[in-house]
Amino acid sequence: MKTNKRSLISIIVDVVQTICDELVEWLSNSPITEERRDCDIMEKPIIEEVGLPLDTYLIKENVIERIWKEYIEHGQLIVACDYDSTVCPSQDGNESCDQVIELLQQCSKIRDIKMICFTARNPSDYNDVKKYLSEHDIRWDKVNENIDNVKKIFSDHGKIFYNIFLDDRAGLASAYETLVEFINRYYDYKSQ
Repeated sequence: MKTNKRSLISIIVDVVQTICDELVEWLSNSPITEERRDCDIMEKPIIEEVGLPLDTYLIKENVIERIWKEYIEHGQLIVACDYDSTVCPSQDGNESCDQVIELLQQCSKIRDIKMICFTARNPSDYNDVKKYLSEHDIRWDKVNENIDNVKKIFSDHGKIFYNIFLDDRAGLASAYETLVEFINRYYDYKSQ
């Protein structure tokens, strides 16, 4: 009986050792190594190395298809944009917002696009914001408010609804490219 217990214990120890060895091997080949844990910037995102599928809306084509589908379904697209450092450069003169302004001017010419200026500015500044937008030929339908037909559908719970949001602190480059793609598709669609 003692021999069987020792054999069993020996087998268990061998199995545990094998599992530990395999775990160490796996961890040493894992994208999260000690070297990488200590650095701030990785050469390549972990998600690509591991081979996991990307979230649906991390794929640019899916974002564009979504807003196009919403436009077709509702007959309008709601574009929200931040004000400071997105449409209006900072006063120190170190920023440019020319491309965003030009894009919003193009959006302003399309009746099917509704425009919301979504800003952290104090309500006492709204008249200045509206004046600036008007002076730059950017149509604004609302400032920090939902578009009227959205209020009817969702009531007013405090969150502004938009299909796309341009903001210097929230993926401006991606939103800009997506909106350019939408406008190009819009003009192709309307010319058919």
